[in-house]
Amino acid sequence: MNTSFFEKVRVISFIFIFFSVTSCKKSESNYILHKYEYSAGEMLEVENLSINNKETKWEVISPQNEIIQTSSLKNPSLVLGIMNDDGNYILRLTSYSGSQKKGSVDEKPFLIKTMRTYLTVNQNGNGDHTDYRVYVDNQYVGKSSFNGSFQVKIPLGVRIVKLVAANDEKIQTIEFKENNWEYIYF
Repeated sequence: MNTSFFEKVRVISFIFIFFSVTSCKKSESNYILHKYEYSAGEMLEVENLSINNKETKWEVISPQNEIIQTSSLKNPSLVLGIMNDDGNYILRLTSYSGSQKKGSVDEKPFLIKTMRTYLTVNQNGNGDHTDYRVYVDNQYVGKSSFNGSFQVKIPLGVRIVKLVAANDEKIQTIEFKENNWEYIYF
């Protein structure tokens, strides 16, 4: 009778250990960054290959070691800011298997290298508006100076420029080409 009791305890212990080990699998962060070199305004080409992760945290880290963008989606669409400076950045993925006490981390470097040209609004303050905000591809890039002018370097390509004043708005699609200056009056 004693041997059957110990046999039952052994079987129950084995089952308990088996389920404990199989249910507590550690997460492993792993992803592919399909390109190394990007231009400001581009979307990072990422493929998440992590296993056993219930929660994820993506961080884009600037050359100054500042976190400039985060996402908690498993497969995020991380779009670089149109005004991100050129330089070496890091994309960090942290995967958690359960409670965010321990996580697995994978980091990969990438480079932002951008050809840019100038956008000038109301050169010398000769427009109708003196106080307005400027957006490029729906990203805020700055506001007018005290005399109503504005200038910024914009990545090459077709861009949507939006100027917003208190009671007025102007939207224009412009193709920014190398060695060209683009002028808008508002």
